[in-house]
Amino acid sequence: MNRILLLLLFCCTCSAAAQVELVEAHGLVGEQVRMPIVLRGTGGEVVVRGVLALGNPTVFYPERFVEVRTGALLSSHLSRLTDSTWSVELRLRYQPGDTVCSLVGEALAGSASQCSLVLQDIEADAMPWPDAAGVVSVTSIGTPLPYVRFARLEPNFPNPAVRGQTTTWVYRIDKASDVRIVLYNLGGRTVDVLSFGVQKPGVYRVPYRVSGQMATGLYWAQLVTASGLSSQPFVVVP
Repeated sequence: MNRILLLLLFCCTCSAAAQVELVEAHGLVGEQVRMPIVLRGTGGEVVVRGVLALGNPTVFYPERFVEVRTGALLSSHLSRLTDSTWSVELRLRYQPGDTVCSLVGEALAGSASQCSLVLQDIEADAMPWPDAAGVVSVTSIGTPLPYVRFARLEPNFPNPAVRGQTTTWVYRIDKASDVRIVLYNLGGRTVDVLSFGVQKPGVYRVPYRVSGQMATGLYWAQLVTASGLSSQPFVVVP
């Protein structure tokens, strides 16, 4: 029993001592921001998983992790769950107090100048670690840039769409990209692909004639670009 209690105490002590720190970062609108990430603990190799929550996604858009010290960042994965949450996985080799990598993203001209970031539900080699919080502050030179939220597909009109007639989507992209819209049915099967090639940043209008052979029901339209994905549901009626 005493051995078990000592083991539990040791694990709790290690867990409390080990933590991730997000260092406050600054940047100019339209440019990249780098938020340093520091690890506190005993050092060694560790796999860190968690969920990154953004307080204001109109100010900062996470893109990737980059290495700060050679050999510290062994692998990384950053995947968007919603507009304000991201799944994170980092495989790191570190020393206590080591700045292991940076979170890189774009400073956006949103409705505010600060974005809070919280890395929560952290597990390191299946052991819980405390949440980590940081702030990204952005400024602009001269007149603030207009805000474009990366790749965005607007709902089609009319919706429901009538078989044999035309419905229209509008989408916006923030950077030059190869663009396409993929139409799926509820079963996940691709029913059509609209390819537009490489397009410049801007707003685009896409008329689409619904095939008379298209079954009635609910479908999804997904905009696919280098900046990310954006989806909208639509309904086809007779």
